Amino acid sequence: MALGPCPFWHQFSIFGEDMDLTMVQRSCDVFLGVPFNIAQDSLLLYLIANETGFQPRFFNHSYVNVHSYLGVPPRSDFWVEDGNVREFQKKFRKIKDREYYLRLKEWYLGTAPNETEGNERKDHIPFILEQLSKLPAQLPSIIKTRIAPLTELINTSPMDCVEITGYNPFSWDSKANMAA
Repeated sequence: MALGPCPFWHQFSIFGEDMDLTMVQRSCDVFLGVPFNIAQDSLLLYLIANETGFQPRFFNHSYVNVHSYLGVPPRSDFWVEDGNVREFQKKFRKIKDREYYLRLKEWYLGTAPNETEGNERKDHIPFILEQLSKLPAQLPSIIKTRIAPLTELINTSPMDCVEITGYNPFSWDSKANMAA
C-alpha cells in the first residue's frame, strides 16, 4: 500500500474476565474519521471479547496527528496569513455559548475566500463550527441480537447482528468531502 491505515496499532489486554483494546491512530481527521474509528474499534473490542469469552471493558484511543481539513486554495490560503489565524483564535476564545459558534462560522465564511468549483465542501471548519453549536444528544445503545462465531459475523451485515436504540441524530447538512 502507498499509505498505511490511520489506525495502525491494536493491542488487546486481559484483566481477569475483562478485555481492553488500546488503539493508536497515526492520522486523525476529527470531523470525519475519528467518530467512525471510535465506533468501529469499540465494536471490534466487543466482537473479539465475545468470541474469546471475555467481557469488553475499556477502549483506549491514542491520537498522533490530530487535524481538520481546511480545504484547498484559494480557501485554504486564509490559514496561511498569520493575521487571519490570530483573528480566528481571538474570536474562538471569546465564545461564551453554543450560538457563538454559528457567529464565528458566518464570520469565517464571509472572510475566507470562496471554495472553487470542484472543491466544494473540502473545508471542514464550517461543518465543525456547526457541530459545536449543537447540544450533545444522549448516547445511543447497541443491543446484540445475534451471537455467532466472529468468522461468521464478518460476512454478516451489522444490522443483522445488533439493534441500535436511542439514536436521534440531528438533521443538518454535514456532508463534507475529503480534501485530496
